[in-house]
Amino acid sequence: PLIEVISLEEAALGRALGREGAVLLVNTTSVGMHPRDAEMPPLPLEALHPDLFVSDLIYNPPQTRLLAAAEARGCRTQNGLSMLVWQGALAFSAWTGVLEPPVRVMREAVQAALLNPGK
Repeated sequence: PLIEVISLEEAALGRALGREGAVLLVNTTSVGMHPRDAEMPPLPLEALHPDLFVSDLIYNPPQTRLLAAAEARGCRTQNGLSMLVWQGALAFSAWTGVLEPPVRVMREAVQAALLNPGK
């Protein structure tokens, strides 16, 4: 299949990522999100390969242990900041009727909030 949802079990993930043609891994769990950022999904790191794009939908911290491990194994990576910003932009449009939400301003606000929590 073109897209396959895999359970969060190390053996299943390892088999799926080891298949020829595996090019995308998306972590949609909260494993590794602040304040538990020392955690990492149960994933055999040897299954990560340079043809794999790894997306972790977590945005805090900006670089999760999963993303750091993937980069170390030559993968291209992306964190969840864009997902958060665009979800907000679509909600802004839905609630206000503004068809072109201020995405740049929204991104800057999120980044500032992440750099200065509590302000």
